[in-house]
Amino acid sequence: MFTNAESRAYMATSQSLPLSQIDSLHHQQFEELSAWLLQRDGYDIQRGTGGSGDLGADVIAVSRSGQRVVVQCKHVGTSGRNVASRHIHQLNGTAWQTHGADIVIAVTNGGFPKPGRTFAEDHNIHLIDRAALERWATWGRSVDEILGLSEPDAAPAS
Repeated sequence: MFTNAESRAYMATSQSLPLSQIDSLHHQQFEELSAWLLQRDGYDIQRGTGGSGDLGADVIAVSRSGQRVVVQCKHVGTSGRNVASRHIHQLNGTAWQTHGADIVIAVTNGGFPKPGRTFAEDHNIHLIDRAALERWATWGRSVDEILGLSEPDAAPAS
């Protein structure tokens, strides 16, 4: 668990990315950022970007404990708008059976509407919205901490 002083120290490094910088990324760069953040947190990246035919899996990673992680990235530019709930429904339809996920994550620089959040909670899909993304990318918190995942060998982000 980071202290406020540790968060401030991380924010002073070149690894800290403010939301304004994240908002200006191209959608593929946002996928690459998500993969980089997972790698920073000790995950082994199997696929770092999606594309046409990715079937909802932009990033695929493996945790230190061997869990397969499927991530759908939705960059909404500078609008801060919500990601449509249908994207969460689609992710649920492919992440488990098609991609063999143990952990499913949807990440955006915007938000998720209440129906999408409820569906995600009901189907064990983890959501990283704008506020959580800031803790992850800007403040240096680990994805495990943000999502409440239990990783026995978790080490703090450096």
